[in-house]
Amino acid sequence: MSGVVTNRLWLRKLRLVTGLTLLYYVTTHLLNHSLGNISISAMEAGMVVQKWIWQGIVGTAVLYTALATHYLLGLYAFYQRRHFGWTVTEIVQLALGLSIPFLLMNHLFATRISLVVYGTQKGYAQELYSFWVSAPHLGVLQVSVLIVAWIHGCIGLHQWLRLKPMFARWVPYLLCAAVLLPVLALLGFFQGGRTLVDLAQDPVWRAANLNPEQIGTPAENHQLLV
Repeated sequence: MSGVVTNRLWLRKLRLVTGLTLLYYVTTHLLNHSLGNISISAMEAGMVVQKWIWQGIVGTAVLYTALATHYLLGLYAFYQRRHFGWTVTEIVQLALGLSIPFLLMNHLFATRISLVVYGTQKGYAQELYSFWVSAPHLGVLQVSVLIVAWIHGCIGLHQWLRLKPMFARWVPYLLCAAVLLPVLALLGFFQGGRTLVDLAQDPVWRAANLNPEQIGTPAENHQLLV
């Protein structure tokens, strides 16, 4: 019996650690999007830090290991409690969490897989062009996955911290951050997109930022979507 309890505690800790890793990943993305309130150049500068953290061998391994592990643990938690009652909060958190990999799929192929297979070097200029000019529905999808992941992470963080002695003092600050960060990120995404739409009218800008080395060839992009 004690072994079963130990295993459950260990799995909970693993789920917590992987969840916090993914929440940190989403937080860095939202912060980077927020830089769009300054300029696209600021977003590009922030992406240099992002790439250093998440696109190296260690960062990539940690990120995808955390994503796969957290997802599987979520399925396992659902299996364990299939005969027990669920609160509304738990149902919402689980539903949002299970949807994230599917919402991420297109972005994964358009960025990570494209980089590995074809060597395309996409930055914020190329991504914003895709989201605001060539395929606006992908922009809606990108915003959706960030919001879904953020809400899922905030629910998980609340479930973890609510029993901590200092939680009552932290609540106002945590709530402020939980609301303010995604709002700033969405505003940055909008401002960057609006700037990009204007830049996309300039042939010189298009020639410098929309070449095959940056966005891939039509054949390569078709392969990624198949």
